[in-house]
Amino acid sequence: MFLIVDDDLSIRQLLLAMLRDIGVSDIKSASSGVDALELLDRHPQQFEVIIVDLCMPEMDGIELLRKLSERNYSGRLIVMSGLDKSVLRGALEVARRHPLNVVGAIPKPIDVDELSKILQRTATLSGRVATSYRHMQVDDLFDAVTHRNIKPYYQPLVDIRNEKVVGIEALARWEHEALGMIPPDIFIPMAEREGVIYTLTNLMFELALKDFKCLKEIGYQLQLSFNLSAKLLHLQRLPDNYVKQVRKFDIAPEEVVLEITESFGIVDDHEAMETLNRLRLQGFRLSIDDFGTGYASMNNLLNMPFTQIKIDRAFVTNASENDIAKTLLESCLKLSHDLELEVVCEGIESEQDLSLVKQLNGSIAQGFLIARPKPLKELIRWLDSFECIIKKQSS
Repeated sequence: MFLIVDDDLSIRQLLLAMLRDIGVSDIKSASSGVDALELLDRHPQQFEVIIVDLCMPEMDGIELLRKLSERNYSGRLIVMSGLDKSVLRGALEVARRHPLNVVGAIPKPIDVDELSKILQRTATLSGRVATSYRHMQVDDLFDAVTHRNIKPYYQPLVDIRNEKVVGIEALARWEHEALGMIPPDIFIPMAEREGVIYTLTNLMFELALKDFKCLKEIGYQLQLSFNLSAKLLHLQRLPDNYVKQVRKFDIAPEEVVLEITESFGIVDDHEAMETLNRLRLQGFRLSIDDFGTGYASMNNLLNMPFTQIKIDRAFVTNASENDIAKTLLESCLKLSHDLELEVVCEGIESEQDLSLVKQLNGSIAQGFLIARPKPLKELIRWLDSFECIIKKQSS
């Protein structure tokens, strides 16, 4: 079910008509945040997508975002505003920190074509994901981990300076036998809530190392990037366990990049600092994931032994059309070069994104334009037939 929240009747009617045109029939609307919360309380866990205007009387959209977070809203959000784009960006950051799942931001006056694309994409995704989420039980997650039904997919990283694949990132994927592919933004938070994240992470690490060894035996010389939640950094045994794991598969720690996710606040956690330094002493490379999304990224860079920064996709995707994002991207790239840190630009989804990163002297690129995440066999086929998208652009 979709919920439209806007005090402008004409906007509500426009959105209602557009949603019906793309096949969405279960829609409710509210003229204020207060009315929206009343609907949400009457229909708990039924709204898959909420479209929110930021500037409304009685309760503005920012306050509504906070109220949604307090109610543990887990659906998808689209925010709109007729004010300048900095307000939209600020709202996105507020939503990220609550955290809420914002899938689109629409400035007013509304670009009908752009809005249609966002609504179409969200309607398709919500129909698939929300159904899975409503019917998925914690026992399903335990069974999936126990029976190793959650598997790593791999997305290539390309050095755009020499047009070579230099690494792969392991990403968890769960194909449920009844519910289909369940995205990680659904099952990873559940794993953290239910205390399964350590077991799941160990499973992914073992499977990824096994596949990485296979690639090495074939002859590929790559780096393996692996996501590690900052919530696990308090485990004193983690560095020793990871060293044993890589040695088990005849892999050097230097070949593995541990991407630290959700790193906000770790600079004040002495256990996390100790674990990161011990991992670095063992030879693992360390990356700040989603760099640039807040003060924590800069503070972590000053105080932690990171060797790589991964620029958040918010500063990369469509940055050629956003002057502020372009400026921030350029600043992040210059900072990484000045500090002699390796830098990865994720979120390369168009030739314009790629061209801009090259223009700003970026080095390593990752995104759907280059390749989507793939299981091992498909990755090997892709590597064998690799024709770099950069070559097409330069030819």
